[in-house]
Amino acid sequence: MTSLRTYYPEIEPYASGHLDVGGGHSIYWERVGTPGAKPAVFLHGGPG
Repeated sequence: MTSLRTYYPEIEPYASGHLDVGGGHSIYWERVGTPGAKPAVFLHGGPG
């Protein structure tokens, strides 16, 4: 049996929401990390 490891602590977003992209779809987004720092984008999944 494999045990799960926690490499990084859980972090709470300081902002989040849904972006309406039309056709009844939306993209969930959140801001985490250090406010004012350089942004990075992580895109996971897609339609389907």
